[in-house]
Amino acid sequence: MVHRMPTQIPGFDELIEGGLPMGSIVLLAGNAGSGKTLFSSHLINANAKHGRSLYCGFFEKKEHVHE
Repeated sequence: MVHRMPTQIPGFDELIEGGLPMGSIVLLAGNAGSGKTLFSSHLINANAKHGRSLYCGFFEKKEHVHE
């Protein structure tokens, strides 16, 4: 049985069988404008209290990501 961490993103957890596998490393890739930054910032914000997260962005300015 794989233990999963819910993403708290409406509808997404149902698509991926309940959430992301605990302890996994997830690479989020896609074309420009596909919602990668929005998805990852929502995921990190919603689940920050449950564990560690790392966001590596190469094109966003710090002011646009960090609040």
